Amino acid sequence: MQRIVPVLSIAIAILMVSRIPYPHPLTQFVRGHRSFAQLVAIVFALMAILIVRGYAVPLLCVLFVIVPPLRFAWDIVWHRKVSNEPLF
Repeated sequence: MQRIVPVLSIAIAILMVSRIPYPHPLTQFVRGHRSFAQLVAIVFALMAILIVRGYAVPLLCVLFVIVPPLRFAWDIVWHRKVSNEPLF
């Protein structure tokens, strides 16, 4: 763990100055209509958080850091979005 934290800190610092969008989680949750599948996923996620309370906060932090770059890459690869601006 002591060897991973500095590497993750550098990765987070690079992501903070990149053009990858990090939308606020509350805005994402409130905006738009949710399907039944999304509601079921939210319920299961809340149950998982309650089951593993000790790991909930670190896991949520890691997900908050990892999901936007993965979604950005998904949009580039599958939807072929071409950005005119540099990433960094």
